[in-house]
Amino acid sequence: MNINRLLFQKMDENTTNSTYNGIITTSYHNSHSFINNISVVVNIGGLQSTPGAAHFLEHMKFWYNNTNLYDTMNKLQTVLNATTSEFTTDFSLCCTKNQITISINHLLKSLYNHTFSIDIFEKEKKVIINEIKGYDLLISDKEQLNFIRKIIGRIPEVKSLTIEELSKLSIKNYQKNNTHIYIYGDMSIDNEESTSNNYNNGVLHIPIKFIDKECTISGKNIEIIIKVLYLTFCGDFNFTYHGRYIKTNQAYRKLSKIHFDNDDYLIFKNNSFKRVVDLLEDPNSALRFLEFFKIQKGDFSRFYDCMSNSLKLETLLDNLITEVN
Repeated sequence: MNINRLLFQKMDENTTNSTYNGIITTSYHNSHSFINNISVVVNIGGLQSTPGAAHFLEHMKFWYNNTNLYDTMNKLQTVLNATTSEFTTDFSLCCTKNQITISINHLLKSLYNHTFSIDIFEKEKKVIINEIKGYDLLISDKEQLNFIRKIIGRIPEVKSLTIEELSKLSIKNYQKNNTHIYIYGDMSIDNEESTSNNYNNGVLHIPIKFIDKECTISGKNIEIIIKVLYLTFCGDFNFTYHGRYIKTNQAYRKLSKIHFDNDDYLIFKNNSFKRVVDLLEDPNSALRFLEFFKIQKGDFSRFYDCMSNSLKLETLLDNLITEVN
């Protein structure tokens, strides 16, 4: 594959920022993808409410008019899953091109329903309590277990939750203006008017958590991407993305600066280009990338230009070394 600016321009052409039924939507088109991967992200997580409430609400969203959403999706041959993290609840769908619109519509209908059956509420409460017991038995790492408990709650906390609390939490958080849809694949969906594609000049402040220290890196989304790529390249760190921060289970190692007058710069640049291209070939990685870095049309060309400007890049990396060292 010839990696050049035309390739990154093509990646921008494949990126669409729009709305669907009033919900902000980011799509990445891959004509070679047989399956569409969709992530519907609601900005309510385990750390933003009573422990266990957001996770309990996720369970309740799998029911609509006493019908389980799994059954509805199975009839459409659509795979459905959901995860509650610290700051978001993510509902994921995998389906063919012909089923994307109807699958999303069924999911959204359930997400924006705020009336729950007391029988299903009690049934899901028992399911969650058994889930908590399972984690308590299977996970011996105290730090990991305490993190899980922040999301799913402890048994007394879950038992104390009421159907009225969940309904109020649903009304407050499960709204169109608190939801973002991400789509990857050879999609067929009727998007509404495009949202502004102007470059977002807002500065992001992203904490990075090592096992022995924490620091914060700052910059526009493209600059954050480059800084993370440099940490991966020079520090050999493996990062996971957690909505509002980046984490690694590795100890911090002091960064050194690459030399821009020899092959180091070319190796880093080419390695970074390839990593981004490879990310967008994998549906799950692509969706996480689009979501975490708030990608807009034009960002891939901006990324290429910034990486190709050695003076600008050197200044950016000097700033990174100061931030983390």
